[in-house]
Amino acid sequence: MPYFRWEDDFTESDADQLYVPLSHSGLMFTDASAETVHRVFGVSSVDGPASGAACLTMFRARDTITVGNVTMITGGTAAAGTTLARMGLYTIDGSGNATLVARTASDTTLFNSTATSFTRAFSTTGGYPATYTIVEGNVYALGVITVATTPPAYQSTAISAAGTTVSGLMALSPRLTGNLAAQADLPTTISAASYAGRGRLHYGRFTA
Repeated sequence: MPYFRWEDDFTESDADQLYVPLSHSGLMFTDASAETVHRVFGVSSVDGPASGAACLTMFRARDTITVGNVTMITGGTAAAGTTLARMGLYTIDGSGNATLVARTASDTTLFNSTATSFTRAFSTTGGYPATYTIVEGNVYALGVITVATTPPAYQSTAISAAGTTVSGLMALSPRLTGNLAAQADLPTTISAASYAGRGRLHYGRFTA
């Protein structure tokens, strides 16, 4: 790993090398994808959200890339009796408000098996784009919702014990996560004041 003094000038390429301790395999956080949670910290969440909960996991884009697919992975509980399930991409403004800018089609087979990776393309239904350009430095969110008799557990990183939230972490801006209960679909807009805290950062990956 290179050594830098504070007074040294260094380029974005140099700065990328500062990620080496967490991604020395060269496979994490590549220029070809945007991930919400580092894969090293993704674990199987044991408490999936309730049916109809719209769950957002915020992340700051490390690179400018155009994406058209999103991947999530189930934990130890599969969805059953699903009537709606989809993933989406939100922009987050400086006040923490969310706007849905791309989404997958609703798919009742989504998340229907445990420990499985599910990849879906963005859908143009409803006037949404087939691709979207994520801009380096901006804040975005992975959105997911499942309306089902048995909602799934999404592979996640826990930031609190099951059934509790860490209020101090949730109060910081920009937020880490945000939930909206009892939704029929992913909301098109969400005000920052509407979020409820949830101690899970869901793993998601956006790719071209």
